[in-house]
Amino acid sequence: FGAPITAALTNAGFAVTVITRPGSASAFPAGLPVVRVDYTDVDALAAALEGHGAVVCVVGPGAISAAKGMVEAAVRAGVKRYISECFQSLLLPVIEFVDMLAVRKLTSFVSSRGISMSILMCRCSQ
Repeated sequence: FGAPITAALTNAGFAVTVITRPGSASAFPAGLPVVRVDYTDVDALAAALEGHGAVVCVVGPGAISAAKGMVEAAVRAGVKRYISECFQSLLLPVIEFVDMLAVRKLTSFVSSRGISMSILMCRCSQ
């Protein structure tokens, strides 16, 4: 999920830190800091987010339930903006509405924590 977004942010001159699960076998571009942390460990996430102005969260639909912890970590770290991918490209028509309910709940939670949020709406052509 994150490779094209990471490339775009890096190419645009942003400093990017990759946060990934400890067991992830994903490869990341050379030169980027990579922090391996359990997505449910809010303290470890907050430490990883210290000094960052924004979070771009593209964890995939299987980890959307961990989003509240990620938002809480961002708040603790002083992050001002939370950007999440909507996952509609992966959860096709029937499941899409359930996903949108989760996104609405996440949006409401982010607002209640005092930081701003954007949602990346991505669609894959089939």
